[in-house]
Amino acid sequence: MATANLEECENVCVELLNCTQCEKRYDQISHQPRILPCLHTICSDCLMKHFQSSSFKCTVCQKSVDIQDTFESSKDKFPIDFTIRDRIEFVNFNQNIISICDFCDESKTEIYRCKDCESFICETCIKFHNQSNKFKNHVICNLSERSDVSEFSHEVFCTKDGHENRSLEILCTGDGCKRPMCYMYFAIDHSNSGDHQAKDVQDVFTMEMARIFEELRNWGIEQVQ
Repeated sequence: MATANLEECENVCVELLNCTQCEKRYDQISHQPRILPCLHTICSDCLMKHFQSSSFKCTVCQKSVDIQDTFESSKDKFPIDFTIRDRIEFVNFNQNIISICDFCDESKTEIYRCKDCESFICETCIKFHNQSNKFKNHVICNLSERSDVSEFSHEVFCTKDGHENRSLEILCTGDGCKRPMCYMYFAIDHSNSGDHQAKDVQDVFTMEMARIFEELRNWGIEQVQ
């Protein structure tokens, strides 16, 4: 199962693991995968360099991306692509790039992963982790027994100040917005800031998937003809 998932990621998604501009491997530090308005992704290092100008073009689709203010104040407009980040963690682990405990910094053969902490934990440290009331509701996976790509996915939370522990539940579909957020932030701080409408993220996901599959089906028919 692990081999099949690794091959799937390496063969199908390998191009997604590298920045579309500098072609360096995405990471969680200087080359975080950031989503552009056109839904293509570049690393945070390339994105920050573009803030020296007023606009730039996506290297994939050539659509113009407007730059305003600074990178720090515009992070919400260019959110992290968590899907790519999860895939990178999965591939790195299966290639033994990640093999040390994030708690004690020692290399161990028995490795667990806490999906909530987003950490790799050894057999010794996992006992202390599980005994803490702070971590009692965290989800733990034994990666020595299985390392399916789904074990590296995690829930994404609202990025708004004061709402960091709330799940992303809705998508604001207002013009110039189109950003996910929690219900609480939308109701208190956002819904009265203009022509904004909330849609359930699961409903939006279902509709978008249907649209993509329909486009792929039509593209396949055109190729046959």
